[in-house]
Amino acid sequence: MAQMSTSIPAILQEEGANFISEMGAYIVIQEVILDLDISGQNITAQKVRKSCFLAISETGNATVFEEALEDVPLGKIFACVNENVNWAPEETAKVIINSKLTEDETKILTYINTQQDETVLKPGDDGYSEICTCYPVEGANADGSNAIPCDGEEEDTDVIVDEDTVTDEDSLLF
Repeated sequence: MAQMSTSIPAILQEEGANFISEMGAYIVIQEVILDLDISGQNITAQKVRKSCFLAISETGNATVFEEALEDVPLGKIFACVNENVNWAPEETAKVIINSKLTEDETKILTYINTQQDETVLKPGDDGYSEICTCYPVEGANADGSNAIPCDGEEEDTDVIVDEDTVTDEDSLLF
């Protein structure tokens, strides 16, 4: 599912059936490691054990629909909307997004620690987040306040695997 600003359909109609925007979409790539409890073929519980930010959109200045914008995602949005008549939910909009990403840890830390008032938390501030957050064997609690250090974390050795039910074909690569 995709959501867009309600002002975008009018802009798209002005631009015509096909257009290219000089701005990308804001993208955040995270890796989350879960512990799963499985009964038969059903997942009965899942616990977040580690969550890491891997990359975010690179930002900069761009001109979009003849308007100069600052600190927007760099890239392009290609759209084909020639099948749209009145933007009813059943109509089709085909969109391809190309966004430049960065793995720069300073930029990621700034992103995840920027508050709504635009202040940026520093290490030691209440609420400051690291790029990776780890949780104990019990998993993260609802507000994530039970985080533990990721470096040197001991592995959970209480994993029980029935080798008759797990095969190489069951393994997933991410």
